[in-house]
Amino acid sequence: INASSPENAGTVTIEVVRSGNTGPPVSVEYQLKTPSGTATDGTDYTFTSGILNFPSGITSQTFTFDIIDDLIDEPNETVIFELFNVVDADIIAANKEHTHTIIDDDATPTVQYVIPASQNAESVGAPIIEVNLSAPSSQIITVQYQFVGGTATYGVDYTIPNPGTLIFMPGDTLDTLNLSIVNDATNEPDETILIDLFNPSNTSLGLITQHEYTIKDYSQFEWLGLAGVGMPVDNIMWLDAQDLGLANGAI
Repeated sequence: INASSPENAGTVTIEVVRSGNTGPPVSVEYQLKTPSGTATDGTDYTFTSGILNFPSGITSQTFTFDIIDDLIDEPNETVIFELFNVVDADIIAANKEHTHTIIDDDATPTVQYVIPASQNAESVGAPIIEVNLSAPSSQIITVQYQFVGGTATYGVDYTIPNPGTLIFMPGDTLDTLNLSIVNDATNEPDETILIDLFNPSNTSLGLITQHEYTIKDYSQFEWLGLAGVGMPVDNIMWLDAQDLGLANGAI
């Protein structure tokens, strides 16, 4: 007879019953079967094998195991117990095993960008654009990404797999896009790249599924400085020749 319990059930009781002639005392041992199911002893549950004694007239005894309630999204898992080494009785072959299914109670994680927009100077060739999972998972999770627009030109201003794939191995929660910026010598306006997440596997998309990356074009007449306002990448200082002059107005 098989059964199931939610992952947060804690201690689970398994009943073993005796039928037929209940007069003489009997005993039977219990243990994990080999293989013991898809759940892992010590990670998903704890269990100690033992022996059940049935005194004269007693028809029911129990043993227990404890389910470990973790925070990891995972498939439902099984534990298989078996009876063996019965004394003064017989084991019904069809009922010598018990499979108990642990029902996972953790929500499937979502995948999204850490922030919706970022920017860097054109000289930053490999900007870090992060994608994260809301929680770790025991499964391999994938999500694809591709550019969908913006003012920058693919193959001229930047390169990116189209599409690219991020792979989160079990336990991982953070990954980065494979984006490369071309640092040319052209004086041009700031340009943008729009990159979407799509086609998640073993997960679902979160709220931030598009990232806007801005390529800041700084000419040779601009220097990074401590302007004290705005984002650090915009803290630039420069000299404008038309503003230079002597006190009397002469240049």
